[in-house]
Amino acid sequence: MRESRKPMLSSNETDSYSDIEEVIELKNIALSPSVNLQYEQLEELVERVLKNILHGKIEEMLAEVMEEVVTKEIKQLKSILLETIDDN
Repeated sequence: MRESRKPMLSSNETDSYSDIEEVIELKNIALSPSVNLQYEQLEELVERVLKNILHGKIEEMLAEVMEEVVTKEIKQLKSILLETIDDN
């Protein structure tokens, strides 16, 4: 008998895949007729899921943006220094 396997994914793809699976599972639970969630409970659930999904990703995005800004500033400073040297 052949096993069904998930495709091999990179770490980020695996994390995203797990996040999507978790959201789908929680949506199915929340929409189940046997579950009677109050608005506050649903709001807490959504907040917890978003925190899990975004955990670490915000820091990663900030690091990337900071790296880009610093690189741009270094290039600008280098250009200014080279122009100054050429003028002398």
